[in-house]
Amino acid sequence: MYTQENYSELLQQLKELADTKYQKFHSGLLPGTDNVLGVSVPKLRRLAKELLNSCDSIDDYLTLAGNEYYEEAMLEGIVIGYLKCSWNKKLEYIKDFVPKINNWAVCDTFCGGIKPPKNRLENFRDFIEPYLHSENEFYVRFGVVMLMQKFITDDYIDSTLHSLEQITRSEYYIQMAVAWALSVCYVKFPQQTMALFKRYSLQPAVQNKAIQKCRESLRVSKADKAMLLNYKIK
Repeated sequence: MYTQENYSELLQQLKELADTKYQKFHSGLLPGTDNVLGVSVPKLRRLAKELLNSCDSIDDYLTLAGNEYYEEAMLEGIVIGYLKCSWNKKLEYIKDFVPKINNWAVCDTFCGGIKPPKNRLENFRDFIEPYLHSENEFYVRFGVVMLMQKFITDDYIDSTLHSLEQITRSEYYIQMAVAWALSVCYVKFPQQTMALFKRYSLQPAVQNKAIQKCRESLRVSKADKAMLLNYKIK
């Protein structure tokens, strides 16, 4: 059993781990997020492992997990990533957690911890598809970041590029995620991604940011960086 008292003790641990300088720095990266204690991700990862080792009912913890502080959501997302359970159960945890995502950092950290088994990739691709079409900004970002992390491969590059091309949203954190994903696509599959740039079917802000990120990459040749400038949309 994991009780409210246990969770209150966990909150106290978070407060004790907080660092004022880190809080000021990290808050500056999260416009609109005003509940940051200032606990670094490495500290949250260590706390997540300690929690999993000591908690005899992780479902009770997940039921109690709140969102008064930014780090509560970060910690919960990390715990779900570390959890050893069946893939179907993991999908349930993911589905329950996604509504708690309300900034890019929680989204991207959470996505980084999701590791679907190779034989369930198609299942996971189907799972994230509805998120790409959601009206919720961070549902879409979740879907895009998962595409970027798990589906820029020989088997999925065509469907990934198609999905990214279909996203025409105006929200900043969606556009930046799509551009980021496209830059990774270009590094790994330059011909296929270049064909997309040449169609000029992407939003100008997305195509231009994707090209900027490609040009900033150490994995793109100088010749390609120069060539890509020709496909920026003015």
